[in-house]
Amino acid sequence: PSRLGLASDDEELSGPESDQRLVEVLVEVLVQLTGFYELCSDDVLDPDDALNQLENVVSILDPLSTKDKARVAAKVCSMLEEARASGASKEWVAFLEGEPDGLGLLDEQESEQ
Repeated sequence: PSRLGLASDDEELSGPESDQRLVEVLVEVLVQLTGFYELCSDDVLDPDDALNQLENVVSILDPLSTKDKARVAAKVCSMLEEARASGASKEWVAFLEGEPDGLGLLDEQESEQ
């Protein structure tokens, strides 16, 4: 094992299942962070700073392929279903409902629907 406690077996660190899980975890982290920027009160975080961070996220995601954007949007939709099923706050559910469009993951036709 490495100093960080990571497995030394390359089989455990790579492969389609591992890659998919990594994408899902990173999307969940991204959504949690953007949710914080979007939902925290103005006395916790300056609204201009929050907006700048949200715009940075959108600009980072923008070059993704349509297929990759769809993968991210699918994970957000999965998070929305989980939030509804677990009785999450209305505020969080509403945020998740708008998140695919808010992150620029939908093409113009989809965001108008």
